[in-house]
Amino acid sequence: MVEWNRNTSRICETGGERIVSKDYQKPIFLQRELFFYDLFQENSLIKTPKICGFDRFNLQTYFIETEKKDILQTVTEWAKVHSYFIKNPIENSRLLIQHDLKEVTSYVLKNINLFSEISPIVKERLSIAKNK
Repeated sequence: MVEWNRNTSRICETGGERIVSKDYQKPIFLQRELFFYDLFQENSLIKTPKICGFDRFNLQTYFIETEKKDILQTVTEWAKVHSYFIKNPIENSRLLIQHDLKEVTSYVLKNINLFSEISPIVKERLSIAKNK
């Protein structure tokens, strides 16, 4: 059985700053999230919030202020993004093709243990994309 990340998120204020706090069910889910925050931190295509801090089950990031948006619509859009990348091969993704695929592949494969039970799926999709 593949376990997907199920976290509880909330927005709070600390020292005048809005913070997003996410609680994870397992440390591996937090490790996966940190992995992608690190991967996309300097990427101009994806705005990734800066991390305030984290512990074994909790991640805190600075809130990214944007135009006002319906929170339900935001959640729906993020669900679509996550679902798309789970269901579609990498070579069909314009977003990932615009990245340096060799560098991303190397980074992911060096940290493949973070994907636990879905590691074979991740490896397969990366190898298909590499061979194109």
